[in-house]
Amino acid sequence: VNDLSAIDEDTIPLRVMSDGTVTWMPPGILSMSCEMDSTYFPFDRQTCTLVVTFSVTAKRRSTFHWINIIIPILINSFLCCFVFLLPADSGEKMGYSLTCLLAFVVLLTLLAADMPTSAKYTSLLEVYICLSLGFSSLTVFLSQLNLHIHFRDDAVYPIGGRILKMTKLAMVLVRDVRLVKGNGKVHPEFDTDSAERPPSYHSDKPIKTPVCRMTPADFKDDGEEEELKITWQIVADVMDAVCLRFYTIFIGLLTFTFLLAMVLGQA
Repeated sequence: VNDLSAIDEDTIPLRVMSDGTVTWMPPGILSMSCEMDSTYFPFDRQTCTLVVTFSVTAKRRSTFHWINIIIPILINSFLCCFVFLLPADSGEKMGYSLTCLLAFVVLLTLLAADMPTSAKYTSLLEVYICLSLGFSSLTVFLSQLNLHIHFRDDAVYPIGGRILKMTKLAMVLVRDVRLVKGNGKVHPEFDTDSAERPPSYHSDKPIKTPVCRMTPADFKDDGEEEELKITWQIVADVMDAVCLRFYTIFIGLLTFTFLLAMVLGQA
């Protein structure tokens, strides 16, 4: 035996007898308790079974996993939100959402390769990736639905009253500036005499300034403002705006909750 530091101090000597017996006597005070059988007291003999349990605590170095797994997962989670910023006419909505979905699948595969298969409990990071994967799949469905709505013909498929009310309510929630459309117009006009020839600096005639004239049609009440015509394209845009806000808030709360649980739980 060259080193006893794995189980005790290496300064404890070993006693070697002439018959080859080696005795190791580490100092220590052991306390135990067992059931006493006092039937033959005081001539009894008690046999107690002593079970010694060694607990080993090992802390994993998380720097490697932060750089190679956790940070890419967090970045990919928030990148999924920006699929709702892509215009439907760009033709990149489906490709972007599917790329984010496949990225989660790859990250989950890499994480599963580092996790012990015989672990008793499931990692919170795996649960987070599974939830993010589910919502990334939801973005694929919402992107398909958004494209389907965007390219509908208003003449063939008129918008129902319920959809109109929901769209206007959503426009109020997302503060869409297209909800209110003003109708006031100002028509600046010059007098024909002054417009034909600019006045001379030495002329005695007064210089005529532009006249601001308004037609009777411009004096309308606020209730007579031109109402915005809701089209399927506007419905799709409002749907993207609502999904962007709700998805960003949910991913932010989900990420904060799981990171807090993982950091405080291991402490």
